Amino acid sequence: MAGADPAAGSPLLLSPARRAWRVAALGGLGLLFALGSAVGQDDWWPFGPWRMFATSSAPSGSVIAFAVQVDGGVDVFLMNADGTGRKRLTNMTAMRLGAMRPAWSPDGRRIAFQSYANPDVYVINRDGTGLENLTNRPGPDGSPAWSPDGRRIAFVSARGDGAALYVMNADGSNPVLLSAVTRLKQGGGWWAHPAWSPDGRRIAFVSDHDGNREIYTIRSDGTGLVRLTTDAEDDAHPSWSPDGRQIAFHRRVLGHAQIFIMNADGSGQQRLTEPSSVAFNGFPSWGRAAARSPAP
Repeated sequence: MAGADPAAGSPLLLSPARRAWRVAALGGLGLLFALGSAVGQDDWWPFGPWRMFATSSAPSGSVIAFAVQVDGGVDVFLMNADGTGRKRLTNMTAMRLGAMRPAWSPDGRRIAFQSYANPDVYVINRDGTGLENLTNRPGPDGSPAWSPDGRRIAFVSARGDGAALYVMNADGSNPVLLSAVTRLKQGGGWWAHPAWSPDGRRIAFVSDHDGNREIYTIRSDGTGLVRLTTDAEDDAHPSWSPDGRQIAFHRRVLGHAQIFIMNADGSGQQRLTEPSSVAFNGFPSWGRAAARSPAP
């Protein structure tokens, strides 16, 4: 599918930001991603506005959570899968914290997210009530990802010796370092982007343990580390297909993110979006919402 027609991505929403942001869907894959116009080197990593935008489809496929710049900060919004009914879920900007990286609980009742300033992992009910800080401690914590059974949350923390991948109970108790090999050397650790496999046995994540940022998987007990990508460019934001057979991710091409998929063992890597010096396609989220979305 390399070189696939970019028109297969159907735009669902124009962001309220001044830049041309859209949530798009790739054909019948059920794959959401953020599509935008590039403005310079900062739109890739680490400090550009694009890192604040991510999409996450509810388990039902009917609602999408996304984070975007608003009111001088960044907050989480919800919208229907067809792009209608957009509403603000968080108002962390008013608290001078911001909210980003939303992640739905498997039952669709709660959303975990990371505060932008003074990073911590929070949860909130989908109706905007019940805001709770799960990692209220010194040091940054972020990039939450729910286990398929909803009992645990993987996250990145800079507690201890540098940033690393941890797993905690869904109520924030018993945080455990997954494995020493999940520590990152550079970049503060926010590129780990943990993602549980649908069967809960493995976690995909990003690490620069062997040089540049690559995608790995590891068993949920901290054993069985496997490196999936070996590209000279950075890879990030893995997202498992619902059947667990493939992983979507974005890779830097011509200076900007493009969407790829690969088999769960790292084989069969294919580019889905067209490389361009003026286009950004990133933050894939594999869910049923995109497949249901009508063409514009």
